[in-house]
Order: sequence, then structure tokens, then C-alpha cells
Amino acid sequence: MAVPEQARRLLTIAADLLPVEVVDSRQVRKVRRSVLAGIIALVVVLTGWYGYAVYQTSVARVALSDAQAEVQRLQNKQGDYDPVIQAQSESAAIRTQLAGLLAADLPWSQLVKPALDAAPNGVAVTEVTGALADPSKKTGTVQLPNTSGHNLVGQVTVRGTAPDKAVVARYVDALARVRGLANPYVTSAAPHEGAIDFTVQFDITAEVLGGRFTTEKN
Repeated sequence: MAVPEQARRLLTIAADLLPVEVVDSRQVRKVRRSVLAGIIALVVVLTGWYGYAVYQTSVARVALSDAQAEVQRLQNKQGDYDPVIQAQSESAAIRTQLAGLLAADLPWSQLVKPALDAAPNGVAVTEVTGALADPSKKTGTVQLPNTSGHNLVGQVTVRGTAPDKAVVARYVDALARVRGLANPYVTSAAPHEGAIDFTVQFDITAEVLGGRFTTEKN
């Protein structure tokens, strides 16, 4: 008698016979191990970060200590230059005082030399005289209009000889361009022994006042 084909097949049957308590216990232990591993990893990271922070703090403290030591060294060294600094301060104070005292001083050489250098060929300057005005005294001299744009502080008179009046006129024009001279006025131009004796008067402006300790005015 033939056995049917389906009857000869073996049926595979699998069953989990472990109690539920055992399965739950294993899962709990697995979760605990995962949590513990995470905590350990976190502790390692925090420990490393703390160590790095401590190292950085130590480096910063060393740098701060070095900087403070350098500042102290420079401050101590600065004391060596105190006499020089004191001398410079005193020199500046003296220059300021001199500038105030010499504010109305007139360096005549800076006025007379350009006046002589401006003389054209044929002009012989025989005399240059000048004086600063005294503000406390009033003179009856009639003043010409001031066209210089500067305050007038005195007068200068130039005397000399020239071949003719045209040369005198050129010299007067040249003198009018000298810094500190303004308002030219020819007071005399008379023939004498084949030449012209002339006298020309200029006002002195305030732009040439001041000694070498005063600030130059533009």
C-alpha cells in the first residue's frame, strides 16, 4: 500500500519554552549594560574636557605671570629714564616761557638782509634804520593806508643811491615783496653828483615778529 506524499513530509515545529521571567531578565541586563556603557563614555568625555580646561587654565596663568613680570621689568627700566623725561619737560617749559617773552621780538637780520639782497645792479644802500612802535605812545605822524592785511608794528627806512629814478622804482617794487615790509613810501629822490639819492620808508608787519623759540606763522 503506497503512503501519500504529504504523509512522508516532516513538519518543523519551533517553540520558545523559556519562562517569560528569564526573557525579561535578559532584556533588562542588556539595557543596563547599554546604559552603563553610555555613562562610562560620558564620564570619559567629561574627564577629558576637564583635563583640557585645566591645561588651558594653567597655560593662561603662566602667560599672565610672564606678562606681569614683563610689565614690572619695563616699569623698573622706565625709572632709569626719569632724569631724561624730567629734563625734556623742563626744556619744554623754558621754551614756552621764551616764546611768550619773545613773541614781540624782531629778528632784524631776517629783515635787513633780504632788503639788501633785493637791491638791483647800480643801487648802493647806504643806511637801513628801523624801530618798533611803542603802543603806549601816540605820534602825530600821518599813517598811510595799510594794504598788507597784517598788523603794523614799526617802520624801517632805507637810504641809498641809484643811477636814475627808474632803478629806484624797481628797487622799491622789490622791497615791497620782502616778507615783513609793506606800504612803501618814497620820501625823497633827488639828483646828486650824477646819481639819485633816495629815501624810502616801509611799515613793518607783525608777520616777522618772534624769535627762534616762537612758532612760525604762515
